Amino acid sequence: CRDIKQSLQKYFEEDILDGDNKYKTEEHGLQHAKKGMQLEKIPPVMNLHLKRFEYDARHENYVKINDKFIFPPELNLDEFLSETADQSQKPYIYQLHGVLVHSGGTHGGHYYAFLRPTSAPRWYKFDDSIVTKVTEKNAIDDNFGGEEERISFMGVPSIHKRSANACI
Repeated sequence: CRDIKQSLQKYFEEDILDGDNKYKTEEHGLQHAKKGMQLEKIPPVMNLHLKRFEYDARHENYVKINDKFIFPPELNLDEFLSETADQSQKPYIYQLHGVLVHSGGTHGGHYYAFLRPTSAPRWYKFDDSIVTKVTEKNAIDDNFGGEEERISFMGVPSIHKRSANACI
């Protein structure tokens, strides 16, 4: 998936159980069925974790996933609510207030965070004992992962995978 919305849609996607994958019951044997999840209640605060490391069985080692993955400043979860969930609070929109970033690889690196402490559009970077004011682009867009263009000391542009990206 390329972004949070696609990932959530895939996570909540309904599976049809039929053919060799029918649902088995004690009383009625194999049955066609649908399997899926929906939200009944949504918490006031949500913490999402992006899986940025995975085991590579071929090389018997962990690798860092630096692929581009987009997350928006706002996330609406209305489409994932069940029909019996409380609809009176719609829209269920989350505001992004923090981004945790890992810079480096699987065997070492550094973590730092970007926080927006209030609903005002002011972001801060917390890097060990240093706190600096940054733009929303610095806090969000620059941490999607993917590729970036770098200019060498000789002025030659080249494309590199970003080694710093969000874990959220």
